[in-house]
Amino acid sequence: MCGRFTLSNRKLIKAKYGLSWQPSYNIAPSHNVLASTGNNILFTKPWGFSPAWYQSGKSLINARIESLNFKPSYKNVMRCVVLADGWYEWREEKGAKVPYYHHADGALLFFAAIYGEKSGCAIVTTPSVGNLQTIHHRQPYLLLESEIQQWSAGAESGMPSGSGNVKFHRVSKKVNNPNINALQNIERV
Repeated sequence: MCGRFTLSNRKLIKAKYGLSWQPSYNIAPSHNVLASTGNNILFTKPWGFSPAWYQSGKSLINARIESLNFKPSYKNVMRCVVLADGWYEWREEKGAKVPYYHHADGALLFFAAIYGEKSGCAIVTTPSVGNLQTIHHRQPYLLLESEIQQWSAGAESGMPSGSGNVKFHRVSKKVNNPNINALQNIERV
């Protein structure tokens, strides 16, 4: 499931939202993420959702779309999208976990997400589609920009619409260290 991602295209974020954003090539749980509920209204939240009844210090970074509407953990949550331009998944190869970077050639990706008023957010995941299944069995629930407001209002489609143009390639294991936040993280090896 999605455990690290990027938001690095500062020119696109500035042009689209008028926001100066520090590029990040290794967003990890507990880091602040850029989110929206539509109408170009942006806010930041920490990545990690904690239901009110959860033990202190524990949080969920991902939420399965299949259980979103019935698990007690997700009762009274609000919906948003997390902005990204890529994410990392690890595939088991010869007994080692190998990282792959998933992207759409620098275009923004919109991850369906949930958040609490007094909590951070969790990225919603779905079973992987198409060739993404060769890397990992789950992926972020990707929305088209035109679906952000529908998602935020509670609607969802059966399949993640924004998955069609996603490509991936192998990257360095340096991404395993959340303190390494460099352009080299997304470069093909």
